[in-house]
Amino acid sequence: MKVIKFANDTTVIGLITGGEKTSYRTEVAGLVAWCLENNLSLNTDKTKEMIIDPRRKRKEQHTPIYISETEVEMVKMFKFLRTYISEDFIWSHNTQQLLRRSWQRLYFLRRLRKFGMSTEILSNFYRCTVESVITNSITVWHGSCTVQDKKALQRVIKTAQFICGAAFQSLQDIYNTRVIRRAHNIIRDNIHPQHNLFTLLPLSSVSWVFHGVSSRWAMPGTPPQGDVQEASETDARATSTVPFRCGGAAALLRAPPR
Repeated sequence: MKVIKFANDTTVIGLITGGEKTSYRTEVAGLVAWCLENNLSLNTDKTKEMIIDPRRKRKEQHTPIYISETEVEMVKMFKFLRTYISEDFIWSHNTQQLLRRSWQRLYFLRRLRKFGMSTEILSNFYRCTVESVITNSITVWHGSCTVQDKKALQRVIKTAQFICGAAFQSLQDIYNTRVIRRAHNIIRDNIHPQHNLFTLLPLSSVSWVFHGVSSRWAMPGTPPQGDVQEASETDARATSTVPFRCGGAAALLRAPPR
């Protein structure tokens, strides 16, 4: 069980193995009780629950959760820190939202060029307002993104290059850099949840190896063994997601306070 809090949003994550949901529901009940004791009220209208089940066929139906006698809505997708997460980890909807916001900002980039701004100013504006949008949580979704979605995002970068008259990093290069940096940070952080998944290789130029279980479901944001080995030596090879499979269904409950 894990409780993640960011600003005024609280997310409860629980792994349900063998149909055992007691610990998950106990954690939710404890969160509700803690809020009442500290004069906080959960906004049940905005509280959502999502079940991530990697099995092809669900064997049992999930009983809904009630907070203050109000049933928590079960959803197939919700927005978390500006990233849309779906129960099947398909990122098409998230990509469409990134594209919509990016093309809107390109309008202002064109206006700045019309006003005669220099290439340096245009490039800085692009990195702050456009690149920051299309690369939001890129280590999470890029490895599982479809080729069509990647090409659509790359078109935004190419359009910005034409407007600014400068060359920018491709989406793949940005992902490669950030995913390797994230892996290094995980290795250095002993308390990171994924720290134990990496093992240093002795007497080798390779920095680490990841222990995966299955290739059916992938853990976003972590490079696979073969790609990391070459990326450690050349920092130029593309990386994707790491084979990983959880042992059951994962339940996520997002509960923003009033």
